[in-house]
Amino acid sequence: MISLSGAGMLPEWQPRPKTGYVDLSYWDILQSAQQQGYVWKGNNPRRHPGFVSFPYYEGPDDEVLEDNSIPGVVDRLKVLTDNHNLIATDSKDNREVLRDLRELVKA
Repeated sequence: MISLSGAGMLPEWQPRPKTGYVDLSYWDILQSAQQQGYVWKGNNPRRHPGFVSFPYYEGPDDEVLEDNSIPGVVDRLKVLTDNHNLIATDSKDNREVLRDLRELVKA
């Protein structure tokens, strides 16, 4: 089972013994909220021991995320939202994810 920046699971969710679970994500608006415990109270693919998580992919505008100034908040939120939407596209900016997806599906 492949999670693309997965939101979360019910507290009682448990992985099936013979099923592999993988999470692919950019650093995005959802990941940021999950890190703060705002989404599913931390019960999400990135944190769950039943999932193997690939390192975060780099979005096309991630350098904006390094600007911690107050005026930069709007730009950071836009990049985080764009990164979240990117994971489910066939954009050339998403080719690394698509390559890894192909490899995972072949396996």
